Amino acid sequence: MVDYAPGMRTIIRDEEWMVKKVEKNNMGNNALYCVGVSPLVKDKEAVFLTDLEEIAVVDPKDVKLVIDGSSFFRRTQLYLESQWRQQIPTDTDLHIGDKAAMDLMPYQLEPTQISLRRPRQRILIADTVGLGKTLEAGILMSELIARGKGRRILVVTVKSMMTQFQKEMWNRFTIPLVRLDSKKIHDIRTKLPSVKETHGGRRKPMKEVPIWEKSNLSLEEAAAYSGIGINKLRELTNEKNCRFVLWVGNKRLIKRRLFDQYIEQEYSI
Repeated sequence: MVDYAPGMRTIIRDEEWMVKKVEKNNMGNNALYCVGVSPLVKDKEAVFLTDLEEIAVVDPKDVKLVIDGSSFFRRTQLYLESQWRQQIPTDTDLHIGDKAAMDLMPYQLEPTQISLRRPRQRILIADTVGLGKTLEAGILMSELIARGKGRRILVVTVKSMMTQFQKEMWNRFTIPLVRLDSKKIHDIRTKLPSVKETHGGRRKPMKEVPIWEKSNLSLEEAAAYSGIGINKLRELTNEKNCRFVLWVGNKRLIKRRLFDQYIEQEYSI
């Protein structure tokens, strides 16, 4: 029986895939979470069951080596770094949360350690004031994001805590949160009309255009679309050579297609 591991290259259904995660199913077999490597399935994600698929492991000896001609092997270093960051942890150890910008106390790791040992990460943190509940929540969120389980995060808090929580998550864990209070909801409702006039005098609901189909986005929409904070977007669009900003008077809009190209080309922001 083959011992599958993350990072392994396989040939499945005549296409090459890289294993991202391996999980045991109820039948005792493995479920392989893979991402496509060959051109037809490149960057596509799929799950294969080892008891149903014919899987051939690519032997590293058959790989053709290519010389890196970049200065100081920069391309190789960037590739290895990107591959390392894409690996999804499969154990219960802490990989990211304990490296945040804070003075870590051992007890602040316990909620995350307890949660990661459970099949479903549900936990109530009831520490007293000043012990760092916000930091404990940030540690858990970081670990869940690294494992692909934190794609959508909803934080419900009183208005007086919104700014503090948003700053703590960004400054310490680089987790961007979009603030949505009553004023923000009111602004969104006023900017998106719900009805329009027709020639017959009747009013019918307007069709809402999804963000990913719009040509231009506001800063708030671009932040929700990309996961990049509004302050960082302002900083990027203030640069003279920014190609994806469109100024309409004093209002700035984000050209979505050029913004997508910028994100794909950049290694870090």
